[in-house]
Amino acid sequence: MKSSEVVAVIEAFLKGKGGPWDWGNFLSTEIEDDPALDKIRQMCRDLPDTFPPGDAVAYCNPDGLAFLEKLVVELKKRQ
Repeated sequence: MKSSEVVAVIEAFLKGKGGPWDWGNFLSTEIEDDPALDKIRQMCRDLPDTFPPGDAVAYCNPDGLAFLEKLVVELKKRQ
């Protein structure tokens, strides 16, 4: 998986778009060829623990969403 693909998955998640399994597949599939991107995947996977949601339907709280937005900005700078 490339940096641009990680950006696309995160942006789709933030916008509520993408396929029904895209986010889950991203979170559960190790990025073996790029340890830095895999660390980002792991941080995304851990967002509910790091930024606990305020209600049962949210993935994380607003601070977690802001964290994802910052990740996207940083990843785009690397491209």
